[in-house]
Amino acid sequence: MESYILKFKSRNRRSLQNFLENVFGWKVEKWDGPDDYWLVQTGEEADGIDGGLMKSPDGETRTVNVIHVDSVDEYTSKIEAEGGRIVVPKMPILGWDMSRMRMM
Repeated sequence: MESYILKFKSRNRRSLQNFLENVFGWKVEKWDGPDDYWLVQTGEEADGIDGGLMKSPDGETRTVNVIHVDSVDEYTSKIEAEGGRIVVPKMPILGWDMSRMRMM
């Protein structure tokens, strides 16, 4: 399995954007989509784990890591069998294979 995306949720998007750019040299640009979402590029081409930055809907700061698996439903069962719980159900994400997305 490979982890391939990071998502940051922050009370102050601009402050976190400045931090990521100044400390790590990451590139942060507005996504050309309907939501206030910013793309984070951590490296060139395949050299990095890219992701996004958005304002937290409830004001709490979070980082979400997305891990590639062959079957979300299979891994959901494994997570629950080990005592984990799903806190956000599988949901559609524009341009992604919906059958493979779940927040844990």
